[in-house]
Amino acid sequence: MKKKGDLDRTASELTKIPPYVVKLVTRAWVEAIQAALVDDGVVQIDSFGTFSIMTQAARQQALPRRQFGKKVVPGNSVDVPIKIRVVFRKGSQLKQVLKQRYDIQGEASVKSKHR
Repeated sequence: MKKKGDLDRTASELTKIPPYVVKLVTRAWVEAIQAALVDDGVVQIDSFGTFSIMTQAARQQALPRRQFGKKVVPGNSVDVPIKIRVVFRKGSQLKQVLKQRYDIQGEASVKSKHR
């Protein structure tokens, strides 16, 4: 798994820009994406993909019959609060690069080796 520092180093090598400048630009870029998600709810980066916010409404969840190995009285429920998630949908160029990299034919899926 690549971390932010690894990506900063790679970008610095590719662009011949000093690492401390790349680090500042990366930090500003991440903050700009966060601000845009908060303001607009969607950030689209051409050829790469789209970040968007999805919310799941608050709901009541029935408790399981067993919880942590102990019996629970059926019929009890808990309140599950609203969930806010950031979703990423890959763009056409990223899809193509991934297909070529993993030599995917049709709709076959590739399991991540990092999970």
